[in-house]
Amino acid sequence: MPNRIDKVLREFTAHFVSNPFDFLKEADIQSLLFARLYDAIQEKIPIERKTKGSFIEMSPVKTEYTTDPRIYSQDRLDIVILDSRQAVGFHDFKKKYPSVYVNNEVLWRQEASVAIEIKYCQLGDKLKDKFSLMLNDLERLRKYAEQVRRDQDFVGIALLFIQPHKSHKAKQLDWVLYEGIRPLRKGIQGWVVSPEFEYSLDYPQA
Repeated sequence: MPNRIDKVLREFTAHFVSNPFDFLKEADIQSLLFARLYDAIQEKIPIERKTKGSFIEMSPVKTEYTTDPRIYSQDRLDIVILDSRQAVGFHDFKKKYPSVYVNNEVLWRQEASVAIEIKYCQLGDKLKDKFSLMLNDLERLRKYAEQVRRDQDFVGIALLFIQPHKSHKAKQLDWVLYEGIRPLRKGIQGWVVSPEFEYSLDYPQA
């Protein structure tokens, strides 16, 4: 699946680079990227309902998904791909988290094997400020990998899309940036995408 996701992300970033002004808000980016991933990933996840033997089948691609399956958290991840191998139905969830009250909202309590965070630097925004927000996203992804996924496979990527910007500004960012977009891999990583430049970064820095 990482290869498919990598392909969708690369095609989407190419679309953005061709005309950033197709996207006036971060929500525009999120919605179209969600749709592209939804179309690319056809598998369904079976979630057992409260009635034993009764299942809901749903797409693993979701937006605004909770960062903590144990609680109804207001903290959300922009786009996730849920882990079909770790799908937890109502009764299994009660066994896993006996102290947590849960009804059919178990659909919102699954674990993600892939999480995507998005930031958008528009004309007039300060690149350093938006990059700082991207680093915050990367830290949230790191915590998710550590606290929720633990030793399980996880791909976390923070994307910073930038409307036309002077390339020398990116070189002033206080981080090790690698030229070009590197392939997705397990772990936490970032892509910085603009018509003028494209960079990749690791989190945390080596």
